[in-house]
Amino acid sequence: MKRILISLLVFAAVSAQCAVIKENKGAYLVVGNDYRAVVNGEGVMTSLMAWGIECLTKDGGCMDKSWDELNKLPGGKVSVSGNTILVKGEEYTTAYNFADGSVKINVSGAEENVRYTLNLKPDKLTRRPDGAWRAVTTCMDNFDRFAYFVSGRNNILVDGVRTSRQKITRGKAITLTFRENTPEDVERYKDILKIYDRELALYSPVEYRVFQRASKYNGTVRFEGKTLGDEVKVRLWGKSLKGNFDTGFVTLVVDKKGGFSADVPAEAGGWYKASVRAYKDGKLIKEKLLTRVGVGEVFIAAGQSNSTNCGQLNSNNTTGMIVSFDGDLWQPGDDPFWGCHDDSIAGSHYPAFGDAMYKKYKVPIAVASTGHAGSGIGHWLPDAVLGAEYLMPERGNLYDWTLWRMKQLGKGGFRAVLWHQGENDVNIDVDLGYNRMKLIIESSKKDAGWEFPWFVAKVSYLPDKHSSPNIREVHQRLWDTGVALDGPDTDTLTGLMRGFNGTGVHFSPKGMIAHGEIWAKYVSKYLDEIL
Repeated sequence: MKRILISLLVFAAVSAQCAVIKENKGAYLVVGNDYRAVVNGEGVMTSLMAWGIECLTKDGGCMDKSWDELNKLPGGKVSVSGNTILVKGEEYTTAYNFADGSVKINVSGAEENVRYTLNLKPDKLTRRPDGAWRAVTTCMDNFDRFAYFVSGRNNILVDGVRTSRQKITRGKAITLTFRENTPEDVERYKDILKIYDRELALYSPVEYRVFQRASKYNGTVRFEGKTLGDEVKVRLWGKSLKGNFDTGFVTLVVDKKGGFSADVPAEAGGWYKASVRAYKDGKLIKEKLLTRVGVGEVFIAAGQSNSTNCGQLNSNNTTGMIVSFDGDLWQPGDDPFWGCHDDSIAGSHYPAFGDAMYKKYKVPIAVASTGHAGSGIGHWLPDAVLGAEYLMPERGNLYDWTLWRMKQLGKGGFRAVLWHQGENDVNIDVDLGYNRMKLIIESSKKDAGWEFPWFVAKVSYLPDKHSSPNIREVHQRLWDTGVALDGPDTDTLTGLMRGFNGTGVHFSPKGMIAHGEIWAKYVSKYLDEIL
């Protein structure tokens, strides 16, 4: 784990455009245009999600006075003033200044060797000013500025860094600025980013991307990117539900900054091939060719362990038409389905669910899995704050984690939410459980900005008690009142459907197939009515 050490003195002026700071149970949720941050009650930034992707490790950020004591917390009184969170200790004051597009952190009134530490995730890359690349797990020498690449599309510019094995000298405030990768960035580092280049930076589509169809036979494919050219032509072709499909080359407008974007009408089906060509003064300067683009069905999955990767063994899809979306990458739909809040890595029912759905509808199927093992309904409330003892609290609120995925897919970008949760709430008060679930479901639609259905499974199975009335009544009431559509009664999957010869709460390989197929049955009932 790499620690980026920062000496901070001067407090920057409050930005005219402020992020929103909300207090809940002693912690603070901050929402900017491209990021969300959590500062706990001790003044430590425990989460920084940029474009829906967590950038901090579980240690988040901390401050200490000794090189030998890396994880002492700031301590002191925490307060909010405008768009600033202040942490006043006995010897120093920490100030977090949150603007819509940046974060500034300052320390004043402290000795020279007091430092603030940001613990960035070790699976990302940083770029030094001299152009050298280092994984954040490696040791970096003294420098003031670097770019932290969150994805192939975005990076965080970090100013005011000091990394040294000596006393930290006086420096400036740390500033994190959230940016889109420039064509120059991607041209210079395309061998590492492996996505874009200067002549033609293609943001959408990408390999394995599935676009939600609007009707049985029709949808659109989003083409978006940047180019040094003055003209872009795109083409989509392959097998649709109606037969062979080919858009021919469609010319897109390129704006003054080199950007282009368009939703090109397409028939439901795939896999399609896609060609994007950039021209300059009538001459072809770059072509990108994709081989797997689909127009089909996209689902978001949420809940607790049986909605994540906690099955007994991993499994693969059999049709080659199933994909997963983890908030960053679209990839083949084999276990584990990355993107879960709990980072689980075992088996799931999604390969079987996807296979069953594809065999019936003959369009590509995508699942974005976001759940967390062991979570109760209360953990999913919009304002819930996970405690330090809860696995992966640095990823932030479960509700926000899933809402980010909804916003990434966009309005009309997915068919429905598939909810499997209940084992942790078998004895919950029925009215409390119903009202909480109703709030979660209705808030998600309001915050996402459009109407979409939630399917809710009837779930209460535990090895020592296969059915519990309270939580089952919550689920039934959600169905009866129209708050949610009815999902499968998974309590019926007993015996050898459960792992380890029927002794587990999670599913065996046989049970994962049955679980996926029963989910497909209920979702199909709904699709058959609306398509």
